[in-house]
Amino acid sequence: MADVKVVNAQGRESGSTELKLVSGAVRGAEHIVYEAVKMYQANRRLGSVHKKNRSAVAGGRRKPWKQKGTGRARQGTTRAPQWRGGGRAFAPTERDYSYRIPRKMRQLATKLVLDSKAEEGALRVVESFPDFTGKTKEVATFLRGMGWEGQRVLILLDRVPASLLRAAKNIPGVVVGRYAETNAHQVIYAQRVLVERAALVSGQE
Repeated sequence: MADVKVVNAQGRESGSTELKLVSGAVRGAEHIVYEAVKMYQANRRLGSVHKKNRSAVAGGRRKPWKQKGTGRARQGTTRAPQWRGGGRAFAPTERDYSYRIPRKMRQLATKLVLDSKAEEGALRVVESFPDFTGKTKEVATFLRGMGWEGQRVLILLDRVPASLLRAAKNIPGVVVGRYAETNAHQVIYAQRVLVERAALVSGQE
């Protein structure tokens, strides 16, 4: 059970709360997180590499010389890999690297890394966010008041207002999203995590 600091709408500490998203020890916790992060990284791969093999290179239809009697090695096309201008042997082509692991496994991995951030003291719970008007200065001032300026911050809410998205998008390293849609890769990459209390309550229901 980690003791997490609670901040108010001005970014100042107003108390603390106990946070434990995962009850009890989880067998193979590190491997679960590893599998989740590997999946998210694989799903981000484009897989758009493409090189031409001998069948994709133009030309080379005519046999360069007859099969026998020339004293040279037999050749069937000038577009074979050993020829200059020929296709590439074992050429990489487009492929889809994405795959899925079970939903409950993904959710457990996210809870495990959030618990880890709480134990490290890198997670804060905010009672409620101020009414941002959409100006970047407002979010920057809020984070500066918490001492998180210049860090990679993940802000998780139950519902994300458009004004907060607009205000935070110009701050490098700050990511705003819904608590229900976050993943283990996002949480691990962030140096600090700020979670709205309402999001925690709805996530535990």
